[in-house]
Amino acid sequence: MNLTNRLIWFLQISDLHLSIFHDWERVTELKEFCELTLDTIKPVAVLASGDLTDAKKKDGIGSTQYEGEWLAYHNVLTSGKVSEKTKWLDIRGNHDSFDVNNLDSPKNFYRKYSEQGQSHPRSYIYKVTNHVGMSLNMIAVDACLDPGPKRPFNFIGNLNENEILQLQSLANNSKDPIVWFGHYPTSCIFTSGSKTVKSVRSIIGENPMSIVYLCGHLHTLGGLVPQMYTMQSEGFAELELADWKDGRTFRLLAFDKGSFSFIDIRHGQWPIILVTNPKIPWLTIRNMETEEDQKANIKYIRLLV
Repeated sequence: MNLTNRLIWFLQISDLHLSIFHDWERVTELKEFCELTLDTIKPVAVLASGDLTDAKKKDGIGSTQYEGEWLAYHNVLTSGKVSEKTKWLDIRGNHDSFDVNNLDSPKNFYRKYSEQGQSHPRSYIYKVTNHVGMSLNMIAVDACLDPGPKRPFNFIGNLNENEILQLQSLANNSKDPIVWFGHYPTSCIFTSGSKTVKSVRSIIGENPMSIVYLCGHLHTLGGLVPQMYTMQSEGFAELELADWKDGRTFRLLAFDKGSFSFIDIRHGQWPIILVTNPKIPWLTIRNMETEEDQKANIKYIRLLV
């Protein structure tokens, strides 16, 4: 039995906050990540879950979009040849929509300089597949306010009724396990529309193929909550990732024989070892294991190194 046939792994990175005023190493070390780290790990995808740029003025108080920050982001991805190595799935965060009046605004540099913005101005779905055809569907949830106000007025995200229905439609057409990701935690996303409109947490939880929702945004609350992980009562895991901005953190995730595992890593930390079996005890989400998987999971300890 080939033990890699039902193995697939990918990365998440969040809250890059690339700035033309502060800490240029956010940019130079992201370039290392796109070169050395991606070349070593070889993920099927990288989920970049928002706040790609900082969009704050030099005094740290005002906000606006700076094309130079978006150019830095774009140039890192281009020089690192990420499109030749993996699928880079990026989405906006609240900083990426500061002072952006609408999706067609000339200040909406996400549409011009991100990997996905030209094809997907807001939420989208993308299927990733391993070497033998095992697939996961990645659903990106863009809950940024439209229009995007200046800081500090867009800390909370919103999805209107049409956007909720679109997300439901994307999920209902999936026959593969679903990894949801967005910038805002579900607790920070409000829904608007009729009284019957569902919350994003409800639509994720009611779909039997949903596995996990990955997000950023809260930056571990200033270090007070370094591991912001929970099992939602709706039946899926919600995992907030610490930031790249100050923590230089990224996440490695794997599905292996129907079980799901992850580890959060600081940039430059080697070796990277993810135990994919035995499972993380609290992270048993939905029964994705076949009978053959269950037998293999009893027999073997497996590591992704």
